[in-house]
Amino acid sequence: MTEHITLRDAELKWFLTLLAKNKELTGFQSEMGEALVNGGDLNQISGRHGVLRSEAAAITSAIDAIRRRRPMVILAEFKAQAAELRRQAKDKLEERQRLLRETEKHLRALSQIEDVLFCRGILSAQRVGAWPGSPDARYEIDDLTPLEVGLDPSNGEPFKLPRSRRLLNEVIRLEEAAQELERREVVSAGNCHDVDSVEALISSIYSDPLRMGPAPSSIVAWADSCDDEFLKARGGVAIEARRIRFQWSNGEVDRSHSAIEYKTKPREMAAA
Repeated sequence: MTEHITLRDAELKWFLTLLAKNKELTGFQSEMGEALVNGGDLNQISGRHGVLRSEAAAITSAIDAIRRRRPMVILAEFKAQAAELRRQAKDKLEERQRLLRETEKHLRALSQIEDVLFCRGILSAQRVGAWPGSPDARYEIDDLTPLEVGLDPSNGEPFKLPRSRRLLNEVIRLEEAAQELERREVVSAGNCHDVDSVEALISSIYSDPLRMGPAPSSIVAWADSCDDEFLKARGGVAIEARRIRFQWSNGEVDRSHSAIEYKTKPREMAAA
Protein backbone atom coordinates (compact mmCIF):
# COMPACT_ATOMS: atom_id res chain seq x y z
CA MET A 1 0.00 0.00 0.00
CA THR A 2 1.42 3.37 -1.02
CA GLU A 3 1.89 6.15 1.52
CA HIS A 4 -0.93 8.41 0.31
CA ILE A 5 -3.42 5.59 0.95
CA THR A 6 -1.82 4.68 4.28
CA LEU A 7 -2.09 8.28 5.50
CA ARG A 8 -5.71 8.64 4.32
CA ASP A 9 -6.61 5.47 6.20
CA ALA A 10 -4.68 6.61 9.28
CA GLU A 11 -6.54 9.93 9.34
CA LEU A 12 -9.89 8.15 9.27
CA LYS A 13 -8.77 5.63 11.91
CA TRP A 14 -7.60 8.34 14.32
CA PHE A 15 -10.78 10.32 13.70
CA LEU A 16 -12.89 7.35 14.82
CA THR A 17 -10.59 6.89 17.81
CA LEU A 18 -11.03 10.56 18.70
CA LEU A 19 -14.82 10.27 18.52
CA ALA A 20 -14.74 7.38 20.97
CA LYS A 21 -12.27 9.17 23.25
CA ASN A 22 -14.34 12.37 23.30
CA LYS A 23 -17.45 10.35 24.10
CA GLU A 24 -15.59 8.67 26.94
CA LEU A 25 -14.32 12.03 28.21
CA THR A 26 -17.77 13.63 28.07
CA GLY A 27 -19.29 10.72 29.94
CA PHE A 28 -16.57 10.84 32.59
CA GLN A 29 -16.99 14.59 33.06
CA SER A 30 -20.72 14.18 33.59
CA GLU A 31 -20.08 11.65 36.36
CA MET A 32 -17.09 13.25 38.14
CA GLY A 33 -19.14 15.28 40.56
CA GLU A 34 -21.30 12.34 41.62
CA ALA A 35 -18.20 10.19 42.00
CA LEU A 36 -16.65 12.70 44.42
CA VAL A 37 -19.88 13.11 46.37
CA ASN A 38 -20.07 9.35 46.71
CA GLY A 39 -16.62 9.23 48.28
CA GLY A 40 -14.39 8.89 45.26
CA ASP A 41 -10.71 9.76 45.51
CA LEU A 42 -10.05 13.26 44.19
CA ASN A 43 -6.54 12.46 42.97
CA GLN A 44 -7.70 9.38 41.11
CA ILE A 45 -10.68 11.11 39.53
CA SER A 46 -8.72 14.22 38.50
CA GLY A 47 -5.86 12.03 37.30
CA ARG A 48 -8.18 9.96 35.11
CA HIS A 49 -9.74 13.13 33.77
CA GLY A 50 -6.31 14.51 32.91
CA VAL A 51 -5.34 11.28 31.15
CA LEU A 52 -8.47 11.33 28.99
CA ARG A 53 -7.92 14.98 28.04
CA SER A 54 -4.26 14.33 27.24
CA GLU A 55 -5.13 11.32 25.09
CA ALA A 56 -7.73 13.34 23.15
CA ALA A 57 -5.19 16.15 22.64
CA ALA A 58 -2.53 13.70 21.45
CA ILE A 59 -4.93 12.13 18.94
CA THR A 60 -5.94 15.58 17.66
CA SER A 61 -2.27 16.46 17.23
CA ALA A 62 -1.68 13.23 15.30
CA ILE A 63 -4.55 14.05 12.93
CA ASP A 64 -3.15 17.56 12.38
CA ALA A 65 0.28 16.09 11.60
CA ILE A 66 -1.24 13.66 9.09
CA ARG A 67 -3.16 16.45 7.36
CA ARG A 68 0.01 18.55 7.07
CA ARG A 69 1.86 15.63 5.54
CA ARG A 70 -0.79 14.36 3.14
CA PRO A 71 -0.49 17.13 0.48
CA MET A 72 3.27 16.58 0.19
CA VAL A 73 2.79 12.83 -0.09
CA ILE A 74 0.08 13.26 -2.74
CA LEU A 75 2.37 15.47 -4.84
CA ALA A 76 5.14 12.88 -4.45
CA GLU A 77 2.71 10.23 -5.68
CA PHE A 78 1.95 12.30 -8.79
CA LYS A 79 5.69 12.53 -9.51
CA ALA A 80 6.10 8.78 -8.94
CA GLN A 81 3.28 8.04 -11.36
CA ALA A 82 4.83 10.42 -13.91
CA ALA A 83 8.19 8.67 -13.53
CA GLU A 84 6.54 5.29 -14.13
CA LEU A 85 4.87 6.59 -17.30
CA ARG A 86 8.21 7.92 -18.53
CA ARG A 87 9.82 4.55 -17.83
CA GLN A 88 7.13 2.90 -19.97
CA ALA A 89 7.66 5.52 -22.69
CA LYS A 90 11.43 4.87 -22.65
CA ASP A 91 10.87 1.11 -23.04
CA LYS A 92 8.51 1.63 -25.97
CA LEU A 93 10.89 4.12 -27.60
CA GLU A 94 13.76 1.65 -27.33
CA GLU A 95 11.54 -1.06 -28.82
CA ARG A 96 10.67 1.26 -31.70
CA GLN A 97 14.31 2.12 -32.30
CA ARG A 98 15.19 -1.59 -32.49
CA LEU A 99 12.36 -2.07 -34.97
CA LEU A 100 13.47 0.90 -37.09
CA ARG A 101 17.02 -0.45 -37.26
CA GLU A 102 15.60 -3.61 -38.81
CA THR A 103 13.27 -1.83 -41.22
CA GLU A 104 16.08 0.54 -42.25
CA LYS A 105 17.88 -2.39 -43.88
CA HIS A 106 14.85 -3.18 -46.02
CA LEU A 107 14.26 0.48 -46.88
CA ARG A 108 17.82 0.71 -48.22
CA ALA A 109 17.26 -2.43 -50.29
CA LEU A 110 13.96 -1.08 -51.66
CA SER A 111 15.62 2.24 -52.47
CA GLN A 112 18.22 0.47 -54.60
CA ILE A 113 15.61 -1.67 -56.35
CA GLU A 114 13.13 1.13 -57.06
CA ASP A 115 15.68 3.87 -57.75
CA VAL A 116 14.10 6.24 -55.22
CA LEU A 117 15.12 7.05 -51.69
CA PHE A 118 12.52 5.55 -49.34
CA CYS A 119 12.21 6.90 -45.79
CA ARG A 120 10.24 5.40 -42.94
CA GLY A 121 7.33 7.66 -43.88
CA ILE A 122 6.04 4.83 -46.06
CA LEU A 123 5.62 2.87 -42.81
CA SER A 124 3.26 5.41 -41.28
CA ALA A 125 0.07 3.68 -42.47
CA GLN A 126 -1.18 0.96 -44.81
CA ARG A 127 -4.40 1.17 -46.81
CA VAL A 128 -6.87 -1.55 -45.75
CA GLY A 129 -10.54 -2.42 -46.10
CA ALA A 130 -12.93 -1.26 -48.80
CA TRP A 131 -11.61 1.24 -51.33
CA PRO A 132 -13.12 2.15 -54.71
CA GLY A 133 -11.61 0.52 -57.75
CA SER A 134 -8.99 2.32 -59.80
CA PRO A 135 -10.41 5.34 -61.63
CA ASP A 136 -7.99 4.59 -64.45
CA ALA A 137 -8.31 1.13 -65.98
CA ARG A 138 -4.66 1.23 -66.93
CA TYR A 139 -3.69 0.95 -63.25
CA GLU A 140 -4.50 -1.53 -60.53
CA ILE A 141 -5.55 0.02 -57.22
CA ASP A 142 -2.34 -1.09 -55.51
CA ASP A 143 -0.36 0.92 -58.07
CA LEU A 144 -1.99 4.20 -56.99
CA THR A 145 -1.31 6.52 -54.08
CA PRO A 146 -4.10 7.29 -51.57
CA LEU A 147 -4.44 10.74 -53.19
CA GLU A 148 -5.27 9.09 -56.51
CA VAL A 149 -8.04 6.88 -55.11
CA GLY A 150 -11.17 8.17 -53.40
CA LEU A 151 -12.02 6.79 -49.97
CA ASP A 152 -15.08 4.56 -49.67
CA PRO A 153 -17.40 6.32 -47.14
CA SER A 154 -18.43 2.94 -45.71
CA ASN A 155 -14.84 2.11 -44.72
CA GLY A 156 -14.60 2.98 -41.03
CA GLU A 157 -10.90 2.01 -40.77
CA PRO A 158 -9.22 2.85 -44.08
CA PHE A 159 -5.67 2.68 -42.75
CA LYS A 160 -3.85 0.27 -40.45
CA LEU A 161 -1.03 1.67 -38.36
CA PRO A 162 2.19 -0.35 -38.47
CA ARG A 163 3.85 -1.35 -35.24
CA SER A 164 6.51 1.37 -35.36
CA ARG A 165 3.86 4.11 -35.67
CA ARG A 166 1.72 2.61 -32.93
CA LEU A 167 4.74 2.59 -30.62
CA LEU A 168 5.44 6.25 -31.42
CA ASN A 169 1.82 7.16 -30.65
CA GLU A 170 2.12 5.35 -27.30
CA VAL A 171 5.36 7.19 -26.46
CA ILE A 172 3.72 10.55 -27.19
CA ARG A 173 0.62 9.66 -25.16
CA LEU A 174 2.69 8.51 -22.17
CA GLU A 175 4.88 11.62 -22.25
CA GLU A 176 1.84 13.90 -22.35
CA ALA A 177 0.24 12.02 -19.45
CA ALA A 178 3.48 12.32 -17.46
CA GLN A 179 3.63 16.07 -18.08
CA GLU A 180 0.01 16.42 -16.99
CA LEU A 181 0.76 14.59 -13.73
CA GLU A 182 3.76 16.82 -13.05
CA ARG A 183 1.58 19.92 -13.48
CA ARG A 184 -1.19 18.49 -11.31
CA GLU A 185 -1.95 20.11 -7.96
CA VAL A 186 -3.61 18.59 -4.93
CA VAL A 187 -7.38 18.81 -5.26
CA SER A 188 -8.75 20.48 -2.13
CA ALA A 189 -12.22 21.40 -3.39
CA GLY A 190 -15.26 19.45 -4.47
CA ASN A 191 -18.87 18.64 -3.80
CA CYS A 192 -21.01 15.73 -2.75
CA HIS A 193 -24.77 15.71 -3.21
CA ASP A 194 -27.70 13.55 -2.16
CA VAL A 195 -26.11 11.53 0.63
CA ASP A 196 -28.26 10.58 3.60
CA SER A 197 -25.80 10.52 6.49
CA VAL A 198 -22.64 12.16 7.75
CA GLU A 199 -20.92 8.77 7.66
CA ALA A 200 -21.75 8.37 3.96
CA LEU A 201 -20.59 11.93 3.31
CA ILE A 202 -17.18 11.36 4.91
CA SER A 203 -16.84 8.01 3.13
CA SER A 204 -17.55 9.65 -0.24
CA ILE A 205 -15.15 12.56 0.30
CA TYR A 206 -12.35 10.26 1.45
CA SER A 207 -12.94 7.62 -1.26
CA ASP A 208 -10.21 9.28 -3.33
CA PRO A 209 -6.93 9.25 -1.35
CA LEU A 210 -5.39 11.75 -3.80
CA ARG A 211 -7.59 14.67 -2.75
CA MET A 212 -7.90 16.67 0.45
CA GLY A 213 -11.33 17.05 1.96
CA PRO A 214 -12.19 18.87 5.17
CA ALA A 215 -11.13 17.15 8.37
CA PRO A 216 -13.84 14.65 9.37
CA SER A 217 -14.20 16.40 12.73
CA SER A 218 -15.06 19.67 10.96
CA ILE A 219 -17.64 17.86 8.80
CA VAL A 220 -19.26 16.40 11.92
CA ALA A 221 -19.19 19.81 13.66
CA TRP A 222 -20.87 21.43 10.63
CA ALA A 223 -23.57 18.75 10.49
CA ASP A 224 -24.18 19.00 14.26
CA SER A 225 -24.56 22.78 14.01
CA CYS A 226 -27.07 22.34 11.15
CA ASP A 227 -29.06 19.86 13.27
CA ASP A 228 -29.01 22.18 16.28
CA GLU A 229 -30.18 25.20 14.28
CA PHE A 230 -32.96 23.19 12.61
CA LEU A 231 -34.25 21.66 15.85
CA LYS A 232 -34.10 25.02 17.63
CA ALA A 233 -36.22 26.57 14.88
CA ARG A 234 -38.60 23.61 14.68
CA GLY A 235 -39.27 22.66 18.26
CA GLY A 236 -41.33 19.56 18.96
CA VAL A 237 -40.01 17.46 16.09
CA ALA A 238 -37.36 14.78 15.73
CA ILE A 239 -35.15 14.22 12.70
CA GLU A 240 -36.16 11.10 10.78
CA ALA A 241 -33.96 11.44 7.69
CA ARG A 242 -31.42 13.78 6.13
CA ARG A 243 -30.48 14.73 2.59
CA ILE A 244 -27.08 16.39 2.50
CA ARG A 245 -25.71 18.76 -0.13
CA PHE A 246 -22.07 19.46 0.65
CA GLN A 247 -19.33 21.57 -0.89
CA TRP A 248 -15.80 22.35 0.20
CA SER A 249 -12.92 24.55 -0.95
CA ASN A 250 -9.32 24.90 0.20
CA GLY A 251 -9.85 21.82 2.33
CA GLU A 252 -12.55 23.53 4.42
CA VAL A 253 -16.34 23.30 4.62
CA ASP A 254 -18.00 25.81 2.29
CA ARG A 255 -20.90 26.69 4.57
CA SER A 256 -22.51 29.07 2.09
CA HIS A 257 -22.97 26.27 -0.47
CA SER A 258 -23.68 23.37 1.88
CA ALA A 259 -27.01 22.45 3.41
CA ILE A 260 -29.06 19.65 4.90
CA GLU A 261 -32.71 18.95 4.07
CA TYR A 262 -34.65 17.22 6.85
CA LYS A 263 -37.55 14.84 7.07
CA THR A 264 -39.13 15.01 10.52
CA LYS A 265 -41.71 13.38 12.74
CA PRO A 266 -43.32 14.48 16.01
CA ARG A 267 -41.01 14.09 18.98
CA GLU A 268 -43.47 11.84 20.86
CA MET A 269 -43.47 9.39 17.94
CA ALA A 270 -39.66 9.30 18.08
CA ALA A 271 -39.76 8.59 21.81
CA ALA A 272 -42.24 5.75 21.28
